[in-house]
Amino acid sequence: MCYHYAIKTEKKTLEQKTNLLFEDNNSWKSTEKINCFTLPMLPVVLNEDKKQLKLLQWGLVPFWSKTSKLDVNLANSKCEDIFEKPSWKNPILNRRCLIPATGFFEWKLEGKKKIPYFIYLPNQTLFYFGGIWDRWINNSTGETIESFSIITTPANTLMEEIHNTKKRMPLIISDHLASEWLINNTNKSEISNLLVPYDSHLMRAEKTVERPIKGDIPGTLTLF
Repeated sequence: MCYHYAIKTEKKTLEQKTNLLFEDNNSWKSTEKINCFTLPMLPVVLNEDKKQLKLLQWGLVPFWSKTSKLDVNLANSKCEDIFEKPSWKNPILNRRCLIPATGFFEWKLEGKKKIPYFIYLPNQTLFYFGGIWDRWINNSTGETIESFSIITTPANTLMEEIHNTKKRMPLIISDHLASEWLINNTNKSEISNLLVPYDSHLMRAEKTVERPIKGDIPGTLTLF
């Protein structure tokens, strides 16, 4: 699964790299290690508004939920079940998003030890996860919560070696497919074609410690 990732780049740099602007008055800062269990607010690009970066909470709250409680169990959504599960089947068709990242973390089980790895794309230091999002509204008070979930796929050959228990990995959307992922009114077949493991030859993994990344990471990523 994917419960920890990094987006080690400054706000202005991220805007330049994506050719998008943050929505006004946000407080996001570059982060070396993001933990979904802290329910962080993170930059995403929504299919509803492709001209700005918005901050959404990581941990999906379905629109039909009776409460506003964020569910870390919905920090990820499995591609194999995404068209059937109640929490995912509407968003995958109507509310997809892109989540900028500079890498992610997974742990390899070696005997009784868990060895941390940092996984990244050596030729594309800033890239996108594919995700779904939803908007929960309290009809009595008008309170609104927008939240997202990172889609996961079966592991490729690299990730099978690292995430060697559940053998999963986050969905990575290639730069040239980013705008296609955000197209509205696409059908199940068109979306399914994008729900595939990323090429392991384009990824690298390194054993790491708590602070695996130092300094800003150069790179470019343009949606349109």
